[in-house]
Amino acid sequence: MNDKAAAKRYALALISVLSAEEMERCANILNNVSLLFENKKFVEITKSPLIDARKKSDLIASCIKEKPIKLLNFFMLLVEKNRLGALPYIAKEVQSAIAVKKGVYNGIIYSQKPLEKSQLTELEGALSKRLGAAIKLMQDSKSYGGIKVTVEDLGVEADFSKAQIKTQILGHILRGL
Repeated sequence: MNDKAAAKRYALALISVLSAEEMERCANILNNVSLLFENKKFVEITKSPLIDARKKSDLIASCIKEKPIKLLNFFMLLVEKNRLGALPYIAKEVQSAIAVKKGVYNGIIYSQKPLEKSQLTELEGALSKRLGAAIKLMQDSKSYGGIKVTVEDLGVEADFSKAQIKTQILGHILRGL
């Protein structure tokens, strides 16, 4: 089983032992720790068989200010089971669980040009109304020929690309002939 597949199980286990307040705190800590996995050196250390489990667990503990005992035990379990690589995925799963409990879902909007705040708010309102849940959108401006909105937790993806529209217009024209 790969790290991504195992993440859901570990996240559910962690969530089951946390109160709502603890879950919020632990989610923030998990997000911060998952950022460490962007550092190649850190990943090498966590994967190294030459470094014992206690030192790996201590390394993670040294990177966080607040140290809830349940979370420290969780980190130790991940180290012992060689699942530290799943931490970024576990963090996402915990965030998703919090979103489900609150009824607020995070989405990403991809566009070539940044949208104005009013446009973003309008899109959030329209999506929230359409999906029956509160949606909070974040922008990711990259070279994308159109607009794409994804809300992963709800399995929603809307794509309005120039290529797609051009294909649909050509399809209509060809059907009309």
